[in-house]
Amino acid sequence: RLWGNSMKAITRSSLLLRDDVGRKDWIDVVKGVAIIMIVAYHVSLFLNSLGMDAAGVGRARIVLDLFPMPAFFLISGLFHNRITGWSFADLWRRRLRQYLYLYVLWSVLRFLFYLVAPNVREDGAGSSASDPLALLSILVWPISSYWFIYALFVFTLVLWVCRSLPVWALVALALVASTLMSAGLIDT
Repeated sequence: RLWGNSMKAITRSSLLLRDDVGRKDWIDVVKGVAIIMIVAYHVSLFLNSLGMDAAGVGRARIVLDLFPMPAFFLISGLFHNRITGWSFADLWRRRLRQYLYLYVLWSVLRFLFYLVAPNVREDGAGSSASDPLALLSILVWPISSYWFIYALFVFTLVLWVCRSLPVWALVALALVASTLMSAGLIDT
């Protein structure tokens, strides 16, 4: 009886400390909410182009612009730590190749869409999106609305390259970059 109780305590405490025991429900909720907010944001852009921009849609778009992308990058950052132990071949096969494929594929589909329907948005997105030179330069100058996939590619590669740096150096570099961006000295 004593043995059974102590084994239950050990099992219970080791389960509390383990981080590899399946999916985390809160992450799926955050992803779902972020996806819904991104869709709503883009719907509001098209509603605005149709002249249906009620005051509420414009105010909602401000909120929708702030939450979804930071949530996706937070979730991505939480799970990118494991790549630091991978070889470059593993990194390419398991992450970078997929990011590059998605970015190029969706950029081409976006190009084709705006080629067929160039004036679907009044903010001019169609004119720049249907420029063949812009499409050819997406790997060095990401102008597509899929910039976040490009950013994930770059973020993943930089994290892997800097994997041997001490944490304090990475935090210091992030603080310097953030300060320079906030001061307007560098721009994306």
